[in-house]
Amino acid sequence: MPIAKITPRKWQEQALKKWLANDRKGIISVVTGGGKTLFALQCLLDYRSIVPASTALIVVPTTALLDQWVEEIIAFFDLPISEVTVLTGSKKIRTTGINIGIINTIAKIATEKIPKEPLFLIVDECHRAASLVFRSIFNIPTNATLGLSATPERQYDEGLKNVLIPNLGPIITTYTYREALADSVIVPFSLHNIMFEFDPEEKLAYDKLT
Repeated sequence: MPIAKITPRKWQEQALKKWLANDRKGIISVVTGGGKTLFALQCLLDYRSIVPASTALIVVPTTALLDQWVEEIIAFFDLPISEVTVLTGSKKIRTTGINIGIINTIAKIATEKIPKEPLFLIVDECHRAASLVFRSIFNIPTNATLGLSATPERQYDEGLKNVLIPNLGPIITTYTYREALADSVIVPFSLHNIMFEFDPEEKLAYDKLT
């Protein structure tokens, strides 16, 4: 099976070694745009080389991210789209394949259709999975785990300590905005806050939307 020839970044090489040393478990805290998705696919490539008939489940927070992930998987592994199972409420996790689904769908599957065989669980924006609603995804048996987030620490609770680390593993790598900027991985930007007032009709429309 042809694989996309992409040279890993230094942080990805180091993080892969740490992930392997930690029995293929861990969370990476990496700035947005730093290469989290590609790193996860590199981990999946390693896992599939060790366990050829393996099952993988990738959990994402939104439809937009799901579409991006599917494109990345197809390009990286040079797979036909039929080889990637997009999970819905009516679909079961396909064994020996790559599965992907939105977190609210996977939370339901994890309470209704739990697979028997352990799998490789990848959770994108993993800080969301610590909520009371979504943490049921960790009912699924695993033999490898990877959490991805720019901000794995949760502001209002101990979800990282009490939920994410016990189920995904410790934070094994941190790659900050400053480091990514120094490596020319991301471009510099400036942030400007602009204050303005709504007229009454705009305020009403805004209130309805929010």
